[in-house]
Amino acid sequence: PGGVGKTRLSIAVADAALSQFSDGVWFVDFAPLAEGAYVAETVAQTLGVSQEAGHSAEERLIAELRSRSLLLVFDNCEHLLDSSAALASRLLSTCPDLRILTTSRQALGVTGEQVYPVPSLNLPSLSGREGVTDLLTIEKNPAFLLEYAGIQLFVQRAVQANPAFRLDRRNALAVVDVCQQLDGIPLAIELAAARLRSLSVGDVQTRLTDRFRLLNNGSRSALPRQQTLRAALDWSYKLLSGEEQVLLNRLSLFTGGWTLEAAEKVGPDDDADAWDVLDTLTALVEKSLVVYEQRGEARYHLLETVRQYAGEKLAETGQVEAYRHRHCEYFLALAERIGPELSKADQALWLDRLETEHDNLRQAISFSAKESDDVQMGLRIVGAVSPFWVRRDHLKEARQHCAVLLSREHPPALTPPRATALVLAGNLAYCQGDNSGAQQHFEDALAVWQHLDNRRGSISALGSLGNVAHIQGEYAKAQGLFEEALALCREIGGVPNWEAVTLTCLGNVTFDRKDYAASRLYAESSLELCRRIGNRDTEGITLSALGRIALHQGVPADAIRFYEQALVIEREIGNVSKEAKCLCNLGLAQAALGNIVAAGVLHCQSLSLYQEASDQRPIAAILETIADFLIERSPSSMTAACRILGAAEKFREDTGTARLSSEQDIYDRAMPRLHSALSDEAFAGAWAQGRTMTTAEAVTCAIQETEAMSSR
Repeated sequence: PGGVGKTRLSIAVADAALSQFSDGVWFVDFAPLAEGAYVAETVAQTLGVSQEAGHSAEERLIAELRSRSLLLVFDNCEHLLDSSAALASRLLSTCPDLRILTTSRQALGVTGEQVYPVPSLNLPSLSGREGVTDLLTIEKNPAFLLEYAGIQLFVQRAVQANPAFRLDRRNALAVVDVCQQLDGIPLAIELAAARLRSLSVGDVQTRLTDRFRLLNNGSRSALPRQQTLRAALDWSYKLLSGEEQVLLNRLSLFTGGWTLEAAEKVGPDDDADAWDVLDTLTALVEKSLVVYEQRGEARYHLLETVRQYAGEKLAETGQVEAYRHRHCEYFLALAERIGPELSKADQALWLDRLETEHDNLRQAISFSAKESDDVQMGLRIVGAVSPFWVRRDHLKEARQHCAVLLSREHPPALTPPRATALVLAGNLAYCQGDNSGAQQHFEDALAVWQHLDNRRGSISALGSLGNVAHIQGEYAKAQGLFEEALALCREIGGVPNWEAVTLTCLGNVTFDRKDYAASRLYAESSLELCRRIGNRDTEGITLSALGRIALHQGVPADAIRFYEQALVIEREIGNVSKEAKCLCNLGLAQAALGNIVAAGVLHCQSLSLYQEASDQRPIAAILETIADFLIERSPSSMTAACRILGAAEKFREDTGTARLSSEQDIYDRAMPRLHSALSDEAFAGAWAQGRTMTTAEAVTCAIQETEAMSSR
């Protein structure tokens, strides 16, 4: 694409190759030419080939170069593609020791051409686990960022603009963000850095929302189209056909890329042929305005700078709302097509697909929330893929989507999409420890379903209300709600997934009521049903339930087998919270075998994962268990164990998380031993200290003490 540094790269390559050509390297700039008729003559003039009457420039070049060994660099061929290609093809076929290196936004398409896509400059990624490490390093010493070419270029140009500039801890994150927003394109980075003559990096960062006005201060000695970011894109845009411009404009509505199917549904006019879209999209790829990538399936995206430019062009046509609606309709259809697959055997594949389309889903939901007439579309989208938000730990974001959409309806419509969204909102609140909010949403949803006489919907609301009662320790109430939901499942039939989930819930609540025979029966029934219908998510939960039963019945080896099977499933699905829970359960089983150190390590791994998860309520129970391990095996850690228990107690109060019966057993075992080991004054002081700790501080303390225990 424009501004990526093709010319500089070609000059660097030519310089490095100079010794390979006895007759040298010759650079020919086609940028000033407006017509292809002058291409051959420009090359001849550069080489000093004299004019001869009756002989064309091409003929004179062939005669001159036939026996010479040299490299020709044709720079900026994209606007003279046919003439450049014709000359290159003729010269190469008649001059055996000639080589040609071209720069262009589109390949010439001649025989023997080897295309090298010039990438943007590399940049750090501050997402994922490696990114978290980089973020921590930036806090200490950001100098490592200069290993990335994009950051290095920014800093070099920033110092040229403002000699006082230094990359430091205060501005490093902003520098990275600016370079990322500019897609690592050298021209854009240089223009942004030049702004530091009169702006801070933070000022540049916030003004990139209007980047075409901001980045308009290039070198006066550069070509006009390289003096501003807009001019660079104008040059490319004007070389497109009308059909290519129209499709590019509409593709700006996608965020995070798109598939060919999506382009065919969203991009064309009503009477367009699907093959026309493919041909036009291919042309945009060839002209370096659309980026093609292969990630399982063909996928395309726009660099953010190109997307903003094309978005402005779309706005000029007055068609934004019409094509936003098409975009929303397509992703609604996709969500409702994928939704049923999220409870089947290949659900991990479909969860990954939704993760890939996450930005587009956000965009579609945002579009629908802006127009009251489209709110139902947004509610249908969030409801259709409700398992995705929970299983991939997008709880906070999804809860915000639900809150905005549900508040946009005046008066509230008593429709299935609203009821489904209310259940989702309740589940999200439940996972974030807001039990009262969850209960209100579930009760509202149940009222809508009952108004609609929709018994299938009532099952989900009843089961969800049972979960709230269970987490609050109201076991009898919870069991009654689950039994009502199970009776409805069997009455209406055809809802095996809901039946499996409800059986698992009944297994969990009867366990906490100490009815272990009933608990095992429910769990085994659920497991058999899950495996028959391919519901991997509920299968993982049920395996963990069976592990808990085996552990209670004194068979830790069986518990480990169940937990390890569950761990495989949760990692396959990509659910961080449940993976963390499995590691915690494995730790309990190892502790039952007497392997306290191994158990502590597993619990610390679980804690680390829970810090990344949206549902952090189990942190309290894990902290209490680690404190119990320390009391058991590390007498020198009694004070630390007391602080950890105090922190866990405060965490439970803040999140409204009651102890389950098994968690209460651990707590009841730890507290008397702690009181006997510490004086009343020491206990009170450590407990008070723990209650002032943040969750992150408590987790760090627990991990450090466990590591110390392991080394003893």
